[in-house]
Amino acid sequence: MRILITGANGFCGRHLIHLFQGENHEIIAHTGRSPMGLSEYQNVEVYSGDLSDGWNFPSNIDVVVHTAAVSPGPGVKTNTQQMIRANSSATDYLAQRAADVGVKTFIFLSTISVFGQIDTDVLDETSPIIDPCSYGMSKRLGELALRERAFSSLSIRLPSVLGHGAKRHWISTLLEDSHAGRDISYFNADSQYNNAVHVDDLCSLISKVVQNGCQGHDIVTLAASAPLLVREMVDIIINAGGGKSKSHIMPSRKKPFLISSERASKIYGYAPMSLRKMLNQYIDAYNIA
Repeated sequence: MRILITGANGFCGRHLIHLFQGENHEIIAHTGRSPMGLSEYQNVEVYSGDLSDGWNFPSNIDVVVHTAAVSPGPGVKTNTQQMIRANSSATDYLAQRAADVGVKTFIFLSTISVFGQIDTDVLDETSPIIDPCSYGMSKRLGELALRERAFSSLSIRLPSVLGHGAKRHWISTLLEDSHAGRDISYFNADSQYNNAVHVDDLCSLISKVVQNGCQGHDIVTLAASAPLLVREMVDIIINAGGGKSKSHIMPSRKKPFLISSERASKIYGYAPMSLRKMLNQYIDAYNIA
């Protein structure tokens, strides 16, 4: 198959290139920045430019995997206008061009930030959307853009994604702080937590959807299996940093919740690692790097 990957220089994009090369697919890679970082890959057709601004969309594409996004995070300066352009307008343009060339399947990496203020014990695809932030709303508009087209699509609402090179989320910040010996403050210590996905599990799911397709315009939520207490997770991370950090439990600020992956597992064969295994693999990769 000919597969277009957007955000090809990013964390998920690079993992997907490795995956699809191993499966002997034809890869078309798009990056919003210089394509120089993709020079290590052989037999990859590379495009660059603004996704929302009429770039030369290639023909004969079977599948689009849209990972490109602008999101808030530590050390990142962004605003609502930038997120709407990158996450909504770009997705809408990409969806229209994909429909024009007869793409069969469109896979969109969305976010659980779509849900906004979460007021349920278990989050799944049916949970209500309540006052999402600008980032969550921009991704929701991207999801809606896909529903207007004739191809099948799957929007994957993701929590933190772990794996070699993962950054800019709470777990990665905890790991950086533990290695630096900085104190760690957290809350909901005795609540269960599974709000993470390993990039290998995500790539495996995407591979299955590429091969088997998806049902209409679908949405799934993903998470780890076998949750841990938040205090257990923090202890694992502190120990990984050599036990130098002190931890402080703060008063709860947000309602704790688990994420259900039941639908993704039942329909698409999603088979997540346990949270403990994800953490251990992430820590091992961090230590090697």
